Amino acid sequence: MIPLVQGLGRFDWHLINEDARFAALNQEQTSSLHESTRLADRLTLSYFWVLAAYELCSHARREDACALQKLPQVAGASLMHFARSALDASSHRFHSRWSRQRTMTAK
Repeated sequence: MIPLVQGLGRFDWHLINEDARFAALNQEQTSSLHESTRLADRLTLSYFWVLAAYELCSHARREDACALQKLPQVAGASLMHFARSALDASSHRFHSRWSRQRTMTAK
């Protein structure tokens, strides 16, 4: 599990940096074929990131249900809150990227 979590962290870091780089480009640069392809790749990677994070949390919830029940109630609730928050944030990030892509392609 640790390599998967670390890989998701690297993907997230990559997506954040690429979004910042893309945001700094001018209109002419963002409309190039190369940048459109890179944006489509980031959208796809974001989608897979969300799926993998969901599966990781789902697997952890199934496999570690007993372990979570043994944790103090506050720690268990915090862990599940953190997992839900991470999924919500990544889902929001994916949808905002998708909306920007649709807006750019509509122009």
